[in-house]
Amino acid sequence: MEGQFVAAHGNQILRVIDEQEYRMLNSLWLRAMSAWCGALASVF
Repeated sequence: MEGQFVAAHGNQILRVIDEQEYRMLNSLWLRAMSAWCGALASVF
C-alpha cells in the first residue's frame, strides 16, 4: 500500500487514487470547509 491513497467512506474503501488526485480532493475539501465556516460566521 505504500505510495497509494484510498478514497474511503467510513470503514469502506471506495477506490485507490493516486497522489495527485489525493491532493486535489484535499484542497477541494479544505475549500468547502472554509466556505462553510465563512457562511456560518456570516449567519452569527
